[in-house]
Amino acid sequence: MLRIAAFLLPVVVVVTGLCQAAQAPVQPGFDAAAQISPNGNWLLFQRFYGGGSRYTQPDTTLHIARADGTGDRELVGRRIWVSLDAFWTPDDLVAVILSESDGSVVTTLRRPEDGSIVRQLPVAPRAWSPNGALIAYVDRRELYVARPDGSEPRVLATAPEQGWVGAGEFSPDSTRLTYLVGLGLPDAQIRSEVVRIDGTERHLLRQAPVVSTGKWSPDGDAVVLMAQNDGDRYRPPRVYVVSADGSSTHAIAPGYAASPDWSPLGDWIAYERQTSTKTEDLHDIMIVRPNGTDRAGSSAPGVAGAHGSRTAGTCSRPAPALVAAPASSRSTLSREL
Repeated sequence: MLRIAAFLLPVVVVVTGLCQAAQAPVQPGFDAAAQISPNGNWLLFQRFYGGGSRYTQPDTTLHIARADGTGDRELVGRRIWVSLDAFWTPDDLVAVILSESDGSVVTTLRRPEDGSIVRQLPVAPRAWSPNGALIAYVDRRELYVARPDGSEPRVLATAPEQGWVGAGEFSPDSTRLTYLVGLGLPDAQIRSEVVRIDGTERHLLRQAPVVSTGKWSPDGDAVVLMAQNDGDRYRPPRVYVVSADGSSTHAIAPGYAASPDWSPLGDWIAYERQTSTKTEDLHDIMIVRPNGTDRAGSSAPGVAGAHGSRTAGTCSRPAPALVAAPASSRSTLSREL
């Protein structure tokens, strides 16, 4: 039985608990990147298996279940050493992006009820506007916004010659987009920025060697992001709340903090905290007010967030998941807010 909760009525922290491993493959693994459908009826997540490394993706399947965790089934079969991404569209379809071993990318929209394909998209959207009118996608070193059918494309950002660009998410009112620009060598810096979809009012949110795109507060007044300012010595990642125009920034938690996300009302932020012992890394699911007060949370060995689990039995994998637990775990972490 699968048990995952994710910011539900009004808020539930995303967690992964008791799961059965798929019949094939049988390697230990973990579930990650849980996403509740816009209508609240479905839970989409990825199941990862052994075989990956810090340089390669582990084998993965795409699963779907009812929002209460029952009816867990496979939506997309096992993918070996290739990329599989998926997210919900505003009209409750699943956008599945498959990057094949030959370099081609196939994007389809699928029904959650049976996984049947509604249509294939000409581009691979990395974000979908809440009003359903726009998508954001990347082609080489350029970030585009366009209609969902790929028409009316326009460039919003361009990376330098040795750099790269990545899409973040649209603001709640669909008028702005967060994104990343990697500056390339010799700086090896990444800029987390925001821009209006007409290309105006571009603002820097944070620049660091490691930084995430901004995730919008429900009212659109601020974003939350992770940044790691490694220099001549190790510094753990931190979570920051930044005003939408980049004019003010404050950290909301001490020590290692990553994978932040807002509650639907904007009154809480959930994030992953890591502490280490001589034998293992411990990952706490924490909640905190946007001003940094009222921190609380639960913990269990082997829980993995954006940087993957460092404990035995799971695979390291950079991912946007809020939290994931080993599929063989017998613990259930949940906290209704």
